[in-house]
Amino acid sequence: MKRVYLYLITGLSIIAGAASAYFINTGNGLSAALAGLAGFLFLEYGKEKSIELKNRKQVKALNSTSTTLLEVVLIGGLLASQSLPIKLSVAVLSSLVFVKALKSNSENFLNTDVSLRFDQRGRVITALAAMALSIFNPYYIFIGAWVLLGSVIVDTAEILYDLQDRSEKSKLKNRIMSN
Repeated sequence: MKRVYLYLITGLSIIAGAASAYFINTGNGLSAALAGLAGFLFLEYGKEKSIELKNRKQVKALNSTSTTLLEVVLIGGLLASQSLPIKLSVAVLSSLVFVKALKSNSENFLNTDVSLRFDQRGRVITALAAMALSIFNPYYIFIGAWVLLGSVIVDTAEILYDLQDRSEKSKLKNRIMSN
């Protein structure tokens, strides 16, 4: 797979995500869920096929950035679609930014990957499910926003627990080595 195809697939996924945000704002939940799913699947296909490309750092940065952008577009479109309480929308988006920064900083500090329970896939699937269920009742968007907030809080707690656990293990290792 050439790099141009990766850029094309990434662009298509972002366009599908923007279409999803547009459809959910017009009240068409099923079209929004299908467009969001198409964007998500385009992105996953691009990630899978980009393994064979050279210059892995650039490709990994592109995949990470495009995944984050798609996630923000889908969740932002979902949160802006209905008259959700502003405090809930701000809480979800700010906690999403916080968990991204916390994960990045902890990975840099620990020099290992930090795995999360829900991660980006779980949040995108939750947003798509809320969009799809909104055809039955728009209240599902409200419930989906609370589930998204809860998943981000669980991921934050998991990162903080992992940091604390590794810190305690390091202290114990240093005590054993000093004796």
